[in-house]
Amino acid sequence: MKKKNLIKLLLFLFIVMVLSITFSINSMAKAKEEGKVKWLKYNEGLAKAKKEDKPIFIDFYTDWCHYCKLMEQQTFSDSKVSKLIKESFIAIRVNADKEKDVTSKYRITGYPNVWFLKSNGEPIGVLPGFVKADVFLNILEYIRGRYYEKMNFKQYMEKKK
Repeated sequence: MKKKNLIKLLLFLFIVMVLSITFSINSMAKAKEEGKVKWLKYNEGLAKAKKEDKPIFIDFYTDWCHYCKLMEQQTFSDSKVSKLIKESFIAIRVNADKEKDVTSKYRITGYPNVWFLKSNGEPIGVLPGFVKADVFLNILEYIRGRYYEKMNFKQYMEKKK
């Protein structure tokens, strides 16, 4: 094989390899992005919930809160949790240090703090503190199924067994 043809072949293989790596990285990034919760601003989320008749879940957090970061990394990033949130809820995220009017409306004093609301904004309940993904998933299913209208969470979990 001539040196010129060998260089062309190596260049071609290099280009194919670069394109393959680029495609793979883009695919992984897209899959990771698709798995993330789509957070909305407070007013935008309330309006969308009414329009789509979906329950609301509001995550109150701060940038300095260690357990808020754990909720993001371990709970909200869990594939089952994020899938259920995206399918059945309107997810709102409120930075308590920046949106003090909304934070005071819900009387938030500790973080993380999650409020669940009906699509019309009527409160369902509040969940203070860090919650592991498996427990949070059960809570989401409880809210999605509107079981809170018939039984408390403990009864729901016993019935689920």
